[in-house]
Amino acid sequence: MYKVMVIDDDLDFLSEISRTLFLSGYYPVVLQDSGRAFREIKKEKPSIILLDLKMDRVSGFQIADML
Repeated sequence: MYKVMVIDDDLDFLSEISRTLFLSGYYPVVLQDSGRAFREIKKEKPSIILLDLKMDRVSGFQIADML
């Protein structure tokens, strides 16, 4: 089962995408706090990461640049 990490500050979106991914056969890992992104990416080692580009603490652009 592929692990998909979704980083977004919208809790409703995270809930919906998590359910959709799970029902599609993926293992969703959702994260609302972009400030914890690097620690969680290192810990979870996802197959793919879906990023919200405009978040308050650390933007998706910053996370992508650091990766």
